[in-house]
Order: sequence, then C-alpha cells, then structure tokens
Amino acid sequence: MTPVAFTRTLFALFASCLIALVQSHTHLVWIVGLREGQTIEKHLDLVGRSIPIREHRPEINGYTASVSDDDSDLPKAIRSDDQVGFVVKMPEDYFRKTEKFIQDGWNEDDDDLYEHMTRPDHHWHNLQGNDPEIRVSDEGGIKVYLEWYVRLEDGYDFDEHVYRIMERDPLPFRFSRSSYVNSYSVSFADEEQEKKFCPLIQADPRVESFGPVRGYAMNDEIHDEL
Repeated sequence: MTPVAFTRTLFALFASCLIALVQSHTHLVWIVGLREGQTIEKHLDLVGRSIPIREHRPEINGYTASVSDDDSDLPKAIRSDDQVGFVVKMPEDYFRKTEKFIQDGWNEDDDDLYEHMTRPDHHWHNLQGNDPEIRVSDEGGIKVYLEWYVRLEDGYDFDEHVYRIMERDPLPFRFSRSSYVNSYSVSFADEEQEKKFCPLIQADPRVESFGPVRGYAMNDEIHDEL
C-alpha cells in the first residue's frame, strides 16, 4: 500500500467512525492531550482556573472535561498552556467506541493499517488531526484544511448557530447542507479566515461534531483525504 493510499484509508476509516459516533450519542466532552513531560497538576496551575475534569486519560497524557453551555471560554483557557497538544470535542465514549472499531473493523489483509491503528500514539495522532487550531502536527504535518464538516445538536436551528458565531454579521464563508441530519460543510476562502472562524464554530456548545474534510501535508505533499 502506498503512503498516500494508506493515509486516505486511515482517514476514511476514522471519519466513518466519527460519523457513527455522532449519530448515536449526544453527550459530549472536551478531550485534552498534554505533551510528554507535562502533568495535569502543572497544567491546572498554568491555566489558573477550575476545569470540570471528568476522567484522566493516560493514553494521551491528558483528560476529558465537561462541555457547558455557560463556559464557551474553556477551550481558550485550556490552550493558554503551551504544552497542550490538542483540545477537541468528541462523544463522551469516544475511547471505548474507537477501541471497539479498531478491534472489529479492520481488514485482516491490511496488516500495515492494523499496526498503525494499534500504535500507542494512535489516539494522539487522530485527535490532534481534528483540532482546528493546530496548524502543524507533532509529527511535522502541515494542515491545509479549507473545508470542514459540522454537525449540530438535534433541534438546533442552523440560523441560530450562525447568529451565535457571527452576531448579526453576514456569513463570510460558503456552506452546503449535508445528507446527514442537521449537518453541513463549510468552505473557507483562505487560511486566515479558517483560523478565525474554526475556533468559534468549535466553541459553540451545541455543535456535536466538527472535523476536517480535506487535506494533510507531510513533507510538502498534499493529500485530498475524502
């Protein structure tokens, strides 16, 4: 399997796993990964405010935290620690479901893919890849995402979502409705626009899932993943 084909296959499998997760669960958490050498205790001291931690996750040297309608500033506060590797919103049973997917969903003929998905850094690699504010991964990959998928909480009106992000300003980017219920894709004109609006979309507590649709560059090679 070529490196490009391998990357596309891995990304597609992870994306399908996320879609299945989102369709079946609405309880969300922030998943926070801390870089090697950082501890949760030091991290909390640096952040300087309370964080509603739900559980520690040693596989990412981090933790999960509750998503609150009244605390949209939490992700920004967490990122004030420069040893944070990623902050992403996921279903609360992401780890259990992902482990089951790895166990049951792999192709026995594709040993390379299975080996990659069972690596100790598998969760770190995939979660960091879905963080809209991480431009260069710890492995040296440069993100070139300009298109993202968004799923809203059931009953959450799209116009209300846009109002919360834009506060009455005109929508400056293109979007299209998805075949999945209460979902859409958004395309940005450039990296500057993406950097500005991705954190706002992700911070909306009624956004259930938010992730990239295209692109990841390693060694100056750009891949269209889906």
